Amino acid sequence: MRAGTDGETELRARSLSYPRIICLLAILAVIAGCEPEALVKKKVPQGLQEALTFSASKGKKRKAEPSKREQVTLRIVSPANKGVYPLRRTVLFKAKIHSGGQRIKQKDLIWSVPSGNAKKKKIIGRGRSFRKKLSLGRHRVTLTLSLSKERKVVARSHFRVSAGLIGKVLAGGRGLADTDIVVTETKGSGAAKRYKTAHDGTFFFEIPSGDVRKITPSKKGFSFSPPYLMVQGPSPKGEVVFRGTAAKIWDIRLTDARENGETLRNVCPGQEAYVRAAVESKTPVKDLKAFLV
Repeated sequence: MRAGTDGETELRARSLSYPRIICLLAILAVIAGCEPEALVKKKVPQGLQEALTFSASKGKKRKAEPSKREQVTLRIVSPANKGVYPLRRTVLFKAKIHSGGQRIKQKDLIWSVPSGNAKKKKIIGRGRSFRKKLSLGRHRVTLTLSLSKERKVVARSHFRVSAGLIGKVLAGGRGLADTDIVVTETKGSGAAKRYKTAHDGTFFFEIPSGDVRKITPSKKGFSFSPPYLMVQGPSPKGEVVFRGTAAKIWDIRLTDARENGETLRNVCPGQEAYVRAAVESKTPVKDLKAFLV
């Protein structure tokens, strides 16, 4: 028990002596004009050195760490690069910006196109998005974000404005997105191209003047009216419209009688035949029309 008491007394005596040593060293450091940190390392016990901090020595200034600024990125969402847009309709100009935590003002986003002289540019709008009609032909738009006099971020897009056919697919009064639009040539090889409707149900494709195309909408789980259209290019001022109904039609066949007739494999000229089909729809079917294609 006594040994423990003597140890505690010795430890207490050492801890009380530390402040005296520090004060003495501080006075000596001021008188001698030396660096306190170097003096303490020589004279102060290791255990106490860990509890001490020192300001930067005179003439040895710490370099301030440069602030890490996130990079500002700029992308033109619309008009898409190499995209084709219909004549007589407004083109959507829209940008996507990653500001990197910086405040971006609408007036600092400048949209421009070449004007006559290649070195000159004509401003057509400002801000993140707007709409504008453009003339027929090829266009190049430049979007410039000025962060300072020396710092600018630039994005570009090349696109065309062309005459063609404009259409829309509706279902329940709203645009039906992701509907397949099959466009078939009526002359030559009869080649077919496929397009997709946009989020609002609209679609557009180029068609040479005077050419005729067959347009057929298709989407799983939907039936369309009319089932197809024959159109001649270029598009008139209006637009073609297809109306879709959530319904499934299958087992389509011809019979020789209105009720429970036999299925016909061949039909002779002038022969009367009846169309039968199975229909599944969430809404009541008011009318069912058959078209010979």
